[in-house]
Amino acid sequence: MTLEQYQDIWVNGQVKKPGIRDCESRWEMMKPEFDRWKRPFTVLDFGANLGYYSLRLVEEYDCTVVAVESIYTDWLMEVLDENKQDRVVLLDKKFTLQDVQALAEVEHFDLVLALSVMHHVEGGTFDEILHAFMSLGDVLISEVALECPACGQNIVKDTYVPKNAKVLGKPKSHLDGSERTLFVSQHKKKTLAKSYIGTPLRDTALSIRSDYYHKEYVKGGALHQWRRGINLKTWMEMGGVLPYAERIVELCENEKPDFMKGDMIHGDLAVHNVVLQGDGVKFIDSLDVRRHVEIDDDWFEKMVNEILDSRR
Repeated sequence: MTLEQYQDIWVNGQVKKPGIRDCESRWEMMKPEFDRWKRPFTVLDFGANLGYYSLRLVEEYDCTVVAVESIYTDWLMEVLDENKQDRVVLLDKKFTLQDVQALAEVEHFDLVLALSVMHHVEGGTFDEILHAFMSLGDVLISEVALECPACGQNIVKDTYVPKNAKVLGKPKSHLDGSERTLFVSQHKKKTLAKSYIGTPLRDTALSIRSDYYHKEYVKGGALHQWRRGINLKTWMEMGGVLPYAERIVELCENEKPDFMKGDMIHGDLAVHNVVLQGDGVKFIDSLDVRRHVEIDDDWFEKMVNEILDSRR
């Protein structure tokens, strides 16, 4: 199947080949919102297409971008390889409404980009889809299709801009030249329903504190710094393709000495206690050494095998 080039192809700071949709104007409309973050942050680029916005974000900001794509995945992987950017984490999956809701249970994104994509999500009404995207994190920037030629008319006909949203601009549609609406909506997400995909436990006892300058969480009465990125278990369960599994093992090996030297013990090394940042990993939720803990060497080997097995 020959795919239409929708987005501009961005390579190392410039447009290599223009697409059929103007990307630069939308970037300029959104950039003042991106500039608000004065700390490391995590972005979900839902329907990333050829990665124009993912790549520009990691070039200009201290962030990890989780790019979600299904139709353009192979082409996107080629573009990412050409850029040599390792802070874009790629999920190859066609998300339904139920998948978005499952993702929202276990992840907290600082920024969600959903540009002309919500009308492609199956499994619910526009209102249900919109609220699912809002539940993914603190800030949603979305462009919604309102014109008749757009596909997914059963969703398009019920599309609206939330009352609390700020309109950033009216970009031109590539279909008939009519205007689409680009807006930003803010809503604080203060906890997670689950700590990772697959756990039967729903009470995380987790309190998230985030603004544009700081992001922390309180768990078990202790205050911890929030790390940019996503849970490695999420990457495994939701179609993770980049970084490659072998590269993730290398990143875990690089991080391993910080928890396995001297008297330091992690005690609960498992894929759900790893934050994947793209350019590295961070081990989280180590156990109190006064408690009975597992032997790190044994569990590290099991974790590595699980990562490699997930892609076989």
